[in-house]
Amino acid sequence: MKQNNLIISTVVAIGVIGCGGSSGGGQSGGGSTPGTNAYSEVPLTISAPSIIPVLGKNSTNTVMFIHNNTTKSISNISYSVLGSNSNKISIDPKSAGGCSVIPAGGVCRVGITTPNGASQGSNLIQAQYQNPNNKAKAIYTQLFQYQEMNSLNTGEPFSTNTNGLALDGKGKGSRALYYYIPGSSTYKVSASPTSPAVIVRDQTLANNQDAVGNMTIFAYDIDVPLNIDKSKVSSTGSYFLKVSATSPNGSKSNSLELGAQTVASTPVISLGLAQIVDSTQESQIQVPVFNGGTAAASQLQASLTGGSTGATIISNNCSSTLSAGTGCLVTIGIPQNSVNTDNLRVMYAEESSETFHSANTSLAWYKSAVEPVISYTYTLPTFYATQGTNLDVTLTNQISGSSPVTVQSIQFISAASSPTASASVNLGSGVKPCSTNQLTAGNSCTFNLNLNDAQIQSSGNSVFLLTGKKPDGSLYKRYLNVNYVASSYNSVLALTSSDTPFQLVGDAASVSEKVFTLINTGAAPAVLESVIAGESVTNVQTSWFKSKESGGPVICKKGVTLNQGDSCNFTIVMGPIAYTSIAAPLTDSGLTPVKVTYYQSGIVDLKSTSNLYNYIVQPNSQDVGISNLTISGAVSGDGSQANPVTFKGSDTGSKTISVEYTNTGTNPITILSLNNTANPFMWTLGGTCTVGYTLQPDTKCTITYTSAIANYSNSGYSGYSDNTNMNITTPEIGIKDTVTGEIFVSSNDVFPAPISSKTLYANTQLAKVTNVVSQSSGNTMLYQTVTNATGYAPFQITFDAENYFNNPVAAAGCSFTSANTVLSQSCTVSGNATFSPTLPNADWAKSVGATLNINFGISGTNGQAVLNTPTFVQSDIQ
Repeated sequence: MKQNNLIISTVVAIGVIGCGGSSGGGQSGGGSTPGTNAYSEVPLTISAPSIIPVLGKNSTNTVMFIHNNTTKSISNISYSVLGSNSNKISIDPKSAGGCSVIPAGGVCRVGITTPNGASQGSNLIQAQYQNPNNKAKAIYTQLFQYQEMNSLNTGEPFSTNTNGLALDGKGKGSRALYYYIPGSSTYKVSASPTSPAVIVRDQTLANNQDAVGNMTIFAYDIDVPLNIDKSKVSSTGSYFLKVSATSPNGSKSNSLELGAQTVASTPVISLGLAQIVDSTQESQIQVPVFNGGTAAASQLQASLTGGSTGATIISNNCSSTLSAGTGCLVTIGIPQNSVNTDNLRVMYAEESSETFHSANTSLAWYKSAVEPVISYTYTLPTFYATQGTNLDVTLTNQISGSSPVTVQSIQFISAASSPTASASVNLGSGVKPCSTNQLTAGNSCTFNLNLNDAQIQSSGNSVFLLTGKKPDGSLYKRYLNVNYVASSYNSVLALTSSDTPFQLVGDAASVSEKVFTLINTGAAPAVLESVIAGESVTNVQTSWFKSKESGGPVICKKGVTLNQGDSCNFTIVMGPIAYTSIAAPLTDSGLTPVKVTYYQSGIVDLKSTSNLYNYIVQPNSQDVGISNLTISGAVSGDGSQANPVTFKGSDTGSKTISVEYTNTGTNPITILSLNNTANPFMWTLGGTCTVGYTLQPDTKCTITYTSAIANYSNSGYSGYSDNTNMNITTPEIGIKDTVTGEIFVSSNDVFPAPISSKTLYANTQLAKVTNVVSQSSGNTMLYQTVTNATGYAPFQITFDAENYFNNPVAAAGCSFTSANTVLSQSCTVSGNATFSPTLPNADWAKSVGATLNINFGISGTNGQAVLNTPTFVQSDIQ
């Protein structure tokens, strides 16, 4: 065991505690076993705030931090301050409107302002919103406190602390810390966590930004990881925020302890700081009562324990049971034109238990400016149960112009404190001892407490009665409430990881990895035993997960010992998973637990820590995509609609368009079908992307389109013209995942830029031979007109006609042959021209009513494409 001292001896931030410690607000955030309601996600939380500093009774403008802890947007959020008292915290409507919608995982700031002229007080602030998971109306409540601050350590950063955390239900707690810089100098302030597990989510003062003493209030929003160990959620020990302030007079660094402990099955009742009121103007004091634990408090009983002060409880809207994350109000009537102090005490128990706990807050009222009012501030202490700690408490006479007070005694009131608490008081120690310094108006003194508790306390409470003497000999009395955390000397492992979910494709091949960090936030060494993921929940299988020894310089594995503050890392791999194997009760998305078992060194009593993490298994979707495009044999164009690819029929070289496809999926695929959308009279299909071809991930194959116009241009096909449209549309390709057996169709492929569409635009310019036959005045008139032949090499046009003619004359540049009653003409073409032979009809042919059949053809093209139309004409001899 360690010697009797503060666990965190370097903490110098001061806390004003007039109530039991708040441990957060909202719904349940921890639980006994994964999958129970205690692990349920809390959609929206307000970071648990430290006490807001008030400087010189002015109002303080600052912010509260609102967290969306879900993977969905939260909308219809509204904010309100509970209570009927007019002098309360106000909410900035503009920033509240801006935070009426918070995106998934987001943090939003809402401006708040403390009442002007109030030295201390508290309010319950409530957020109403629509739960994104079920669209139901939901409420989250948080306790906010404020108090005038006076620091004896002028020039050092000054902060309050709280033992509370706003639990998100998924392994983190959030806290808002408020700072100010005393004195009159200008400082450059920076803050950073001492552990990578602690995350500063937001801050109102950027690092190294100027902060003016006694003017600048700034806030940090901090996420602290939690340990979920069987029935409790806790975060204790070695988490710090280091704050550095640099001025022309030098630099100072201080560390603020961020640890807290919340037992998941235990209520924690906190009473807000009560306003110090002028009894000539006010007749009542309203005190918020808040259950910051994660279980309901029962048998609530409120009473005043200060004796015959004249104060009475006139209203109490707290029922006998107060649910976790909710609050209520107790209103105390005070005698007007009087001065006195009292103590409000609320007794409560866990449900189905007769063991009572208490929470206290001090009440004070005065009737003139000469009446003193003593406030007190201290740093929230954390110590080992039975070992205790020493703590300095600062007293300040807050009322300007009031009578001085000489402190005579400070008595520990055991009956009002936690049952196993003990304390002793030393008035002669501290920076400015109360035993030798009179408390004049605006001045301070310090005394020392030795505070202990025989049992572990997540929110211990100790009450003291201050007795002092005023110059006229009358007594001044004030109750002081000092809260604390008494932890056990044990090992406590906190498990943390990023908010990024496990996310993979259910292709039986993909995996997703997350790196986790374990930190021993307890005092005793911890020895690791095992790492388990996906245990004891119905929606996942443990076979989906395996641990991997990677992720950091120190690897978490069986037998590794972590001393206080030590950390190690490990990796959890999810997958591979076949999406087709996910059948009820398994789900393709949700929360999965990751659990680490360990034991305290020397005590083989197995413990565990676990948190829940989001996972998403996406449906398998294998695909191919166009990765490249090559055009050969074109004279111009890029294939876009504005600039089509143009081929020339006079070019005898190959005209091709090659489309490269890549397997963009994660598994090997086999091509099952290829729907050729290209016109077969325009293109022939080739390449390596053929039915039965198997592509490994990220490998390629090609579909090659080769122009077929030269093969068919003399066929008489009506789809040809002298400027033939031969566009190509990307085909549908049927593929099979060779791992899972699933079949997919790739049908939305787009050609690369500048085409950027499913259609590649192309055309071929062709020489055209137009054939016309007519009968007139005993002659057959036959015309062969050649157009668009510029640039063509010479080729021959022909016709074969039944020979029903007398002495026909060939067209210029052409020749006749006649055999077997067939007359043939052949003309050599070297450009645009018209060929018209004169064919006198034979009389005998007319007399028998002969029908003339003519075939038109093209030869000698040597690979050039020439359009011939029509290829056959039938005419009656006249």
